[in-house]
Amino acid sequence: MNDTLAPSLRLLVYCCIMVTRRRLVEEVAIMQVFLCEQWGNARPEEGSEHYIAYALEAKTGKHYIHGQLIGLCILLVAHFQGQDTGVIGRCLQDLGLDCRLLVVPVVDFGTSQFRGESNFTG
Repeated sequence: MNDTLAPSLRLLVYCCIMVTRRRLVEEVAIMQVFLCEQWGNARPEEGSEHYIAYALEAKTGKHYIHGQLIGLCILLVAHFQGQDTGVIGRCLQDLGLDCRLLVVPVVDFGTSQFRGESNFTG
């Protein structure tokens, strides 16, 4: 194989791999939709962050901006699991989600620990 063909062949192989990955992601997403339809709701695709968010909404009787609340709950769950919340917090900030307790005031225990800035902002 000559040198001019090799880069083209590499590009073709790369494109085939990317298309295969994309199709796999699409197929998994479609299967997820079918599972949720059979289940009757979206709970099969939701994790502990959604469980906590629903519990907070039920406890407070309030509704919050979904992305901000889920972002906050992702940070809480990551903290509970001992994960690096800084990386997650920066990712959420890069997405434009402000998930601080000041912005998503789901709890007020009467202490400064739970008011205003939180440790979960990245």
